[in-house]
Amino acid sequence: MTDRDVRQCSLCGADVVWAITAAGKRQPLNATPDPAGNVAAHRDGTGTRRARAVVPDRPLMGFERLYMPHAATCAGGLPNTPRTPTPPRALPIGVADMNAYRARKARAR
Repeated sequence: MTDRDVRQCSLCGADVVWAITAAGKRQPLNATPDPAGNVAAHRDGTGTRRARAVVPDRPLMGFERLYMPHAATCAGGLPNTPRTPTPPRALPIGVADMNAYRARKARAR
């Protein structure tokens, strides 16, 4: 692994490397191999890092290294996790709150 392979996670700033899964999707992995991980990664003939899940039917091979998926350890949370809603901002003068209007109208029925 060279320094050019290591990137920073945009959510937590940790070092990650990217691999391509068997399905052709990109997967971030923690930059250093981890014996507690469950993803086997290796470089193919073109230099592309390939990743796959380690399962009992397909254990770790000698040319692969074990990595932890970065999503399992990211301190910044996943991009698709629900966030706490932010309180609504005050509307500018002269702008009507249509949600409040619709709620009042629905209660009047």
